[in-house]
Amino acid sequence: MPNDFELNQLIDSFDRLKLLVDPQSSYVLNAHYAANRTIDDIIINSFFATAMTGETGTIPITLPAAQQVVVTQGSASNTNLTVAKLRAARKLLRQAEVDLDADPVTVVVSASQEDSLMQEAQMIDLDYTDMPVLVEGRIHRFMGFDFCHSERLPTDGSGYRRIPCFAKSGMHVAFGKTFRPTSPAVTICRACRGKAYVMLSVGATRLEEKKFVEIKCDETMS
Repeated sequence: MPNDFELNQLIDSFDRLKLLVDPQSSYVLNAHYAANRTIDDIIINSFFATAMTGETGTIPITLPAAQQVVVTQGSASNTNLTVAKLRAARKLLRQAEVDLDADPVTVVVSASQEDSLMQEAQMIDLDYTDMPVLVEGRIHRFMGFDFCHSERLPTDGSGYRRIPCFAKSGMHVAFGKTFRPTSPAVTICRACRGKAYVMLSVGATRLEEKKFVEIKCDETMS
């Protein structure tokens, strides 16, 4: 179901209100950034939340334990994000017949996971790959996965960071008609002559459990 949000920014004077005519004004930009953070939080929450299915959307589906890569992988003890964990996630997706070429897979990581991966020889040594993984100090693509950075990822009850790894067709984000993701509906409230107004309507959910993998990471082991 969609989530509806509104943000009113009170303006102290007519002079400040005039600044809103500039699309790059601080009021408009702050409203835009706030809307985008809200969208991020809704999407991130939907990664791990209970999904509703059935004809009337009343059947709850929790993420199966089989779609989780545990914090201890292989012979290693508790670890942050490693190549071994990425391989385990990739195996689950391939077993579900996810086409990594036709159906892009994204891994969302925080700075802690980025730093952990940069300590892996497979990520930085060209002896392991024919293309550099690090580009200008950032990990963009590895093992068929695209990497996206966020510092808003949650932790579980054990304090482990929850890393989403998902095929594009396995997730869905929907926006209301009055909103576009590249330009939130920021308007000047001329009737009250003292507000900048932003609104959005957005919802997200998992579509197919086998196209989503949760990787648990212990950030104390970086």
